Amino acid sequence: MGVVVETAIRLEPAVILCGGRGSRIGGDKGFRTLGGRPLLAHVIDRLGPQVGLLAINAPAGDSRFAHFGLPVIPDRAAGYPGPLAGIAAALAWARDLGEKHVIVAPVDTPFLPVDFVSRLATVKGAVVSVARTGDRVHPVAGRFSVDLLEDAEAELVGDQRRSMMAWLERHDARHTVFEPVRLGANEIDPLLNINTPDDLARAERLLAGSTTGIA
Repeated sequence: MGVVVETAIRLEPAVILCGGRGSRIGGDKGFRTLGGRPLLAHVIDRLGPQVGLLAINAPAGDSRFAHFGLPVIPDRAAGYPGPLAGIAAALAWARDLGEKHVIVAPVDTPFLPVDFVSRLATVKGAVVSVARTGDRVHPVAGRFSVDLLEDAEAELVGDQRRSMMAWLERHDARHTVFEPVRLGANEIDPLLNINTPDDLARAERLLAGSTTGIA
């Protein structure tokens, strides 16, 4: 009788982007509460079990993130240089770990799918795979090859307006489609973004109407 050898699945690292201003919601987006808990805590709960190591991208010197017990990776540029700077920081961190890819998710997606990472990883041969729900592409919710680091850093040089969509198109980003999911009596976009107070109020109503939470 032969010996059965179990091979562990290698889980990739991930970074939650928390470096934006969040001006439309009044700032401090990751600390806005949903169901009595910070948005960041919801994303950690959803993403953490899917990855090998989880970190937070946040402005340098913001000690509040230490409460979550995760590595905090600051942008390499001062101020609020935009989401590409957060992705560049995530790519550098993953490459330093010897990884080939990094998963990135924004802090404003508290209903992130539980199969987010595994679905993105099914797209073979792509340097970038990002989530799409309906007609909407989510440019900072995806799986990125660390080979993009130098190009991302070059894109950040100078003061020009940086378009994430244009950068993704230049690298022939593939789209992974996520279908609506049920939350209580409602079907919702699993990549629902919380950008405004109205968005947060809607998410509160959706969460309050569910007794079991999102699948």
